Amino acid sequence: MTKSSKTDRRSVCSSRAARLLSAASVSLMASLAAPNALAQQAEASAGADEEIVVTAQKREERLQDVPISIAVLGGEQLDQQSTGGALEALTSVPSISQATSDAGGMTQVSIRGVAPTVPFGGGSSTVGYYLDSIPFGLVNSAAVPNANAYDMSRMEVLRGPQGTLYGASALNGVVRIITNDADPTQFEVKARAGLSSTDGGESSYRADVALNMPIIEDRLALRVVAGRESLGGWIDQPARGVDDANNSTSDNLRLKLAFLPTDDLRIDLGVWYSREEYDAAPYADDDGNQSTPLAQPGETEFTAYNARVTYDLPFMSISSSTSFLDFNQFAYTDASYLAPIDPALLQLYSDLPAEVFTQELLLSSVGEGPWRWSAGFFYRDAQGERYQTLPAALPGPISWRDTSESTAIFGEVTRVFADGEFELTGGLRYFEDTSETVTLLVPGTFLPPNTASSEFDALTPRLVATWLPSPDFTMYASYSEGFRSGLNQTPLTLLQAPLPPAEADRLHNYEIGARGSLFNSFATYDAAVYYINWQDIQLAGSLTYGDPPVYISATINGRISERFRDGSQLDASSSGRFRSRRRFQLQRPDTRCRCVSDGRLSLQQRRSAEFFTGNHCERFPQLRLCAVECV
Repeated sequence: MTKSSKTDRRSVCSSRAARLLSAASVSLMASLAAPNALAQQAEASAGADEEIVVTAQKREERLQDVPISIAVLGGEQLDQQSTGGALEALTSVPSISQATSDAGGMTQVSIRGVAPTVPFGGGSSTVGYYLDSIPFGLVNSAAVPNANAYDMSRMEVLRGPQGTLYGASALNGVVRIITNDADPTQFEVKARAGLSSTDGGESSYRADVALNMPIIEDRLALRVVAGRESLGGWIDQPARGVDDANNSTSDNLRLKLAFLPTDDLRIDLGVWYSREEYDAAPYADDDGNQSTPLAQPGETEFTAYNARVTYDLPFMSISSSTSFLDFNQFAYTDASYLAPIDPALLQLYSDLPAEVFTQELLLSSVGEGPWRWSAGFFYRDAQGERYQTLPAALPGPISWRDTSESTAIFGEVTRVFADGEFELTGGLRYFEDTSETVTLLVPGTFLPPNTASSEFDALTPRLVATWLPSPDFTMYASYSEGFRSGLNQTPLTLLQAPLPPAEADRLHNYEIGARGSLFNSFATYDAAVYYINWQDIQLAGSLTYGDPPVYISATINGRISERFRDGSQLDASSSGRFRSRRRFQLQRPDTRCRCVSDGRLSLQQRRSAEFFTGNHCERFPQLRLCAVECV
């Protein structure tokens, strides 16, 4: 066993990655299955390096044949994690970066450096985040919670815009967390437990168990997954006299029921519950300390419900996915740096409940032939509330509700040529969104009654030419677009300045990529060269307004004063006979850009908007090289 110091931990950019690298851990894993199940698992493991099947394009395909820059983390690999969840696993994927909120509990995920300016209150995420078929997209938040990565089928990371098939918030990529379905053909139970210690911190432990139980053979089954993880703190708060202040505990429960009344009809029902409680957010200075004189506890909790029905006809497949997400987060954040007064008066309290209902209907072609197609309809009804108090800065609580009701229709067609050697794909999605922000008149508030309404729409195309000369090589050239819906200014902003809403932003991506395997699948690679043009960027921050000028917080659209950026990435891995996998990742984007103020604002509204002029675009790594070995 080895231990690492706090100083070593600080050299790692991500605090979550730091926990993985610094923990000296012992993992205990056990699995019990029926003999037939063990045989099937062994066969699956033997072929895992030969063929991986994904559903990135909403149909089952070999990974090798998908004309998208995509990374896949397998369930077996995820089960072997000694600590952490899905977000920790994503640190091994090239082009992924993360930023944890100062409030804790939520993380902002970005792909190829395209990220919102703030995790909360400045627009939705630039990356679509899916738990199975449940889109985890909040109205006015770009952050997502961590998810237990035990008993996963796989995780898929789609790099580049996915607006045609996945819609709003898939501006420059999608992360799909796909759990194992209930299986009515076999009984299975497995478990894992882990214990770790950190030099200068407290001990951590985790335990997970998964049970798959057929109820009616081949027709009905239940799958249950439960887990708890306790992460010991390693950050001190000297002003409070507290050591190891950032302890956290997370609990997870998943239930999935599969019912197959006929060979052509399948019904899957699922519930996913998750709760994380933490005593302090995971940030610190170079000495591993937080200077706060205040406690900063918080809690993030969600329950997600999903019903998926699939019916197979001889010529097409019909699937319906209905989901409901009930989310809540509360947090205490220290703002005592703002003024030398009683710190208790500068403790920001935030309560952020949200609900999201979605419905998707998808029709897809089946079978072989020169044509493949898919078409669908999507509906989303979402709302999120904000309630905050800050005694020294606000004369009373502030509260409002953001709502979004959107619909979309989409379709994609592929024509196959030359016996499958060439493919041409075209897709289109039309999206409409009605957004409303209503001031909530909670007791003591100073905000006047107000309602702001806006409508947004977008038409996003996709065009791909694919060359498949052999089963071991695929090359593609693509043009795709992604978008985020717009948002209203907050009631607090509108109280100070009559600014217009921030319009939807759009990203254009031109890409050439190749994927292949060498030496009988001993080594694989995924390479891409891309050019991005991001327009009408939603920028949240402070600007000056009025005469005399005062600082206000707002979200406006920016534009690029130089051509945006190009870049490249390489994801390569090798696997030997002892199933050791080494991944080498290289990413080099050109990050020179300047964001200037929105031309739609009046001269008075644009005056002295220093925050938006000439800023270097954030979270774009100049060069990233990473080597990961999994044994």
